[in-house]
Amino acid sequence: MIQVLFHAHFVGQQWPITHPGNQQLLHQLRICFSEVPRSERPEVDWERHRIDRSMRHYDAVMAWVGLFLFNHGLATFSGKHVNQALLFPMEEVFEDYVADGFRRHQRDYHVRTQGPQKAFARIGKADAFHMKPDIALVRSGKVRFVLDAKWKRINGDSTDPKHGISQSDVYQLYSYGRKFGCAKVALLYPRTPEFKSPLRYEFNDKVGDQQGLELFCFPFDVVRPDESIREIMRRLASR
Repeated sequence: MIQVLFHAHFVGQQWPITHPGNQQLLHQLRICFSEVPRSERPEVDWERHRIDRSMRHYDAVMAWVGLFLFNHGLATFSGKHVNQALLFPMEEVFEDYVADGFRRHQRDYHVRTQGPQKAFARIGKADAFHMKPDIALVRSGKVRFVLDAKWKRINGDSTDPKHGISQSDVYQLYSYGRKFGCAKVALLYPRTPEFKSPLRYEFNDKVGDQQGLELFCFPFDVVRPDESIREIMRRLASR
């Protein structure tokens, strides 16, 4: 049983819940738990449970049960308590949250994540240095806008024209914009008291009749994503 649980944990880091491998593991778990009766009074059962020396391998599992089922906090305690730590890669959480917001709150563009993929260079006949935009807004089969969500604090009120924006992030968005033929690209940062209004940059690379490329830096309100997305789409779609 424990082996199945650990296997499910590590497999789940790479496969979604709908993956056949995870579905098979869930089926095995249902069989293992089929004879366990449903708890009618979980709090009472929790108070009664005891772990003896023959079941020490359940210590860590039961600590997580208390955390998730009974809202035990992650704060510090006095006495004989083992404090759990639950960490998330916030840059990935923020990126996924932003992408999901664009899928929910606008219908004019198809949302692609980590794609479409294009090679930035070639060596012989082999492609090299593939480009995969974090978020691409696609319409009629063409990438119209490339967005990149960054879990970073920038200062829109600063007198520094960079406002704390990483130059490497700008290089990346510029290369995406030119490669996919976009007119506008955007960096999205969490909205903070120091960053409430969009910033707009023009790249100094216009040659002849070549279309100029604009870079926007938008504050994204994680509490009101619909409002942020409406404002972002309004500015991106405007001429």
